This record gives sequence, C-alpha cells and structure tokens, in this order.
Amino acid sequence: PPSLIFNLVDILYSVVHTLRVYHGGVNALDNSVEAAHTLIHTSRVLSEDVRWNHLEQVLTDIFCMSESSVSASVENKRCSNMLLQDVASILQNRRFVAKCLF
Repeated sequence: PPSLIFNLVDILYSVVHTLRVYHGGVNALDNSVEAAHTLIHTSRVLSEDVRWNHLEQVLTDIFCMSESSVSASVENKRCSNMLLQDVASILQNRRFVAKCLF
C-alpha cells in the first residue's frame, strides 16, 4: 500500500537519529537498551502505532519533533536539517533503505 512509504519515512528518521546519537552501529550495540529506547521513542509509528497517510503529515511531525527535542540554537537546527537530509539520501537508494532496516 502507498501509505507504507510514509510510515517508512518515520522509521528511517528514527534509525538515523539513533545512529547519530550513538555515533554509529557499533556504539549503538554497546548501548543496546538505550539505543532501542531511542529508536522506539523517536518513531511515532513504533511508539504509538501511528499510521501516516500523507507525506506532509509525517514530515511536519518529524520536523516538529526534531525542533522540540533540541534547543533553538543554530548548531542544533543544523543537526535537525542533517537528519532530514540523511533520510532523504537514504530514500533515494533501495539498498540504503534495506541496510537501515535490516
């Protein structure tokens, strides 16, 4: 179904955020409980069973969440933009998507 791609965007954002917080997969494995909590907590699909129907909805939610989870400093806004750019880059290649999910 077409709506699955919107849920995928939410989950990929959560994966990218978690990997950035824990500086990659190796450190995420070292802190697996905390990383799992971060992964679930930053995805509304995983934490609240939200089902997105439009790209606007998921992007607005991700943007609002990233803005509320970091202070308004210029550096933190750059980090939020970097996460969104990471998700956009991943979505351009099916292999990147698969690697993030598996």
